Amino acid sequence: TISAPATSVPALPAFPVSLEWRRNGVPITDGPTPHDSIISGAATDTLHIDNAREADSGEYTCAASNSCRTSTSDPRVIAVYPSS
Repeated sequence: TISAPATSVPALPAFPVSLEWRRNGVPITDGPTPHDSIISGAATDTLHIDNAREADSGEYTCAASNSCRTSTSDPRVIAVYPSS
């Protein structure tokens, strides 16, 4: 299991904020993936990847949006290696 908290999302004014995790620039959704990992927290401040696979490796960012703007976290590279 991989858990990645969004620690570097720039602060936004006090308006309702929605969060979106992205892998390699593509939005992530909750649920099973084609390679049998399970994503949860795709719209929260902590992304979880259960049963992580090599295909889950990539550059992850978290975008925080409100009616004024969108701010994106610094990218983090997560590498998953096959077990030996």
